[in-house]
Amino acid sequence: MRKATILLLLLMTGCSQFSGTRYADIPAEQYNYLKGQRVAPEEIGIQVVHRGAYAEVVWPRGISGDAQVFVPLNMQGGAVSTPVVVNGTMRVPGVIDTGAPFNLASLRLAYRLELPVTRPASLPQKVFGYGGASAECGWSLLKSLQIGDMTFTNALAMIPLETFERVTLFGNITINNDQFIILGLDDMARMSYVTFDFPGKRFVLAREQPFHAQEGDSFVVPCAVNPGPTLMVTIKVDGKGPFPCRIDTGKTYQSPALTIPQQLAKELGYWRESGGNRSNHVGIGGSFETQRFALKTFEMGGKTFANLTADTHEGAREFILGLKFLRQYRMTIDFRSRTICFEK
Repeated sequence: MRKATILLLLLMTGCSQFSGTRYADIPAEQYNYLKGQRVAPEEIGIQVVHRGAYAEVVWPRGISGDAQVFVPLNMQGGAVSTPVVVNGTMRVPGVIDTGAPFNLASLRLAYRLELPVTRPASLPQKVFGYGGASAECGWSLLKSLQIGDMTFTNALAMIPLETFERVTLFGNITINNDQFIILGLDDMARMSYVTFDFPGKRFVLAREQPFHAQEGDSFVVPCAVNPGPTLMVTIKVDGKGPFPCRIDTGKTYQSPALTIPQQLAKELGYWRESGGNRSNHVGIGGSFETQRFALKTFEMGGKTFANLTADTHEGAREFILGLKFLRQYRMTIDFRSRTICFEK
């Protein structure tokens, strides 16, 4: 079993234990669970090693079972998911989200499994969603997270410290009565490659095998796994750029394909102080208003696309490419070669 390490700036955090959590949103039994389950990180196998202004978070983790698995790829509520088994007992939807840096276990699932919750200052204290809003979070280790016949052991998971009855992750509905897992980029990046076969409705995880593209219409885009971690590519919008863009399978297919920064939308003449095509969007931490429009051109991997649907919102600062675009392809993230292959 290998030890995983996360290097974090201590300035990222600093919130007090459970400060600001909206306890009014949490049923009494779950509130009491949270109070009773708070533990020191060492009690669940997480070690925090301080090195000056930085801290290393270290824990043992492993992968067992098949070296390659093929599992169903479901589309529900705008999200993409596959069935997973948590701690050997709970079968729940696993939302596959390249925009989530780490795995996430919903509060209700954590309550059902009696997961111990820790909040070391060296781990982020908030989970951020599309739109820039956030919810406070704790952390736990899942004894096992099984996807098909592949099992991740001691999988690190965030636990948002509020329920999603009023504010949901995936639009205006919930998934499985808010008992679900999000499979984040940190564990996905341990693979040789992962394939989102949207046309074939299946998800592939390969631990060791090299990726070989099928013959036919395809294009390849260089990518990077940046600290966070985040999955990034380079794009151009209306001839401007290049810009760094996050690939986010958690940006639902009910949303426009690309989010662009508000400032760029103003420069390109898409932003309207009043009027325009506006829509309310729901995410972690609350609802917010977006403006929607069609870009003249969008460029990625040497390919140019016209009239791509896009949006922005107050305070938007990054480019995010979501499922509305990605689900047209058989998309493979090749972590070894640091490329993303899009096949028709």
